[in-house]
Amino acid sequence: MHIPTGVSVTRIADLMLSHPNIPPNMPMLLRFVNNILISMYLPKPQNKVTSLWLIHTAMRVVDMCPIKKPYKVVGTLQKGLSV
Repeated sequence: MHIPTGVSVTRIADLMLSHPNIPPNMPMLLRFVNNILISMYLPKPQNKVTSLWLIHTAMRVVDMCPIKKPYKVVGTLQKGLSV
C-alpha cells in the first residue's frame, strides 16, 4: 500500500480534521490521519511545524469527541499518535 507523504498531504489531513461539517469519529478519516501520522515519522526539519499542527489537531479531536466515543477515536489514532 502506498501512503503519500509530505507537507501537502499533512495539511490536507489537518484541514479535513478541522472542518466543522466532518464528524471527528468518522472511521475512514481517522484511519487516513493515522496513516499520515505514521508515514511522517521522523519528519524532515522543514516538515516539523506542519507535522506538529496535525498532531495538535488530532489531540483536539480526541478532546472534543463525545464522552462515549473517545476510546474509538484514540484506538484508531493510537499507532499514529504513539510514533
